[in-house]
Amino acid sequence: MLVAWGVKVIDKDIFLFCGQLSKVIILTMTNDRHFVIDDEFYIEEKQSQRLIPMSHDKFVCLSAIGDEKRFSVLTGGGEIIKKFGEYPSFINDNEVKANNDIFLSVIDAKPGGRLFVAVCMKSDLFEIYDLEVGLRRRFQGPLGLKFSVETQSMGGGYMLRPVPHYLTYRTLIAGENEFWAGYIGHKWEPGKVVPLTEQCTKEIFCFDWEGKPLRILSLEYPAIHFDFDWKGNVLYALELRENDPVIAAYSLDTSLPDSK
Repeated sequence: MLVAWGVKVIDKDIFLFCGQLSKVIILTMTNDRHFVIDDEFYIEEKQSQRLIPMSHDKFVCLSAIGDEKRFSVLTGGGEIIKKFGEYPSFINDNEVKANNDIFLSVIDAKPGGRLFVAVCMKSDLFEIYDLEVGLRRRFQGPLGLKFSVETQSMGGGYMLRPVPHYLTYRTLIAGENEFWAGYIGHKWEPGKVVPLTEQCTKEIFCFDWEGKPLRILSLEYPAIHFDFDWKGNVLYALELRENDPVIAAYSLDTSLPDSK
């Protein structure tokens, strides 16, 4: 079974990535509006948790946990071209080695360009990268988190956990002129069950590709996921209303959610 951890549309093709299988599937639409598999392949970078196509012939993904570099650049067939990117710092990084578990991030790319953005899901770090020159900017979101990392036992092994431990971002979308990150801002507390509403987007932070804040969209209902029609100027959200998922559409020309 394929579980799509990432879905991206380029031209008329849909790119699906399954991190469990390290596999990419490309769907294309036929003349009778059915989707068929145009291509599928395994990527050379095993255990990557996020991948995004920059184009039909180039991909970027998080490197495997334990890798010295943060990102891997892949060919259109999944072979590794190069690895690059240093990990951000944290309070006790002289004691614990940084990896892409600590800095698990959602990533998305500027259409048709060299730029992509990574937003950390456990802290409030934003990173803007250029495929040719590397890191362009790294900055923090509203929490301004300074965190350390502790080792926590799990069965016969262990995991690394940031302290304090937050669920900060999950949905990230990128357009030609700006990118939007869905802010959750939930602080994990040991032993407490987290309701689904606390794992959803409450606000959307909008930035340009220089990292300049543009606006904050406040949502009336928590959103499990959202996307934006950059040409039609319509925000689509899978909202949670009284524990039921509802698809909502907002024209930002006429029904802009409360913004700052």
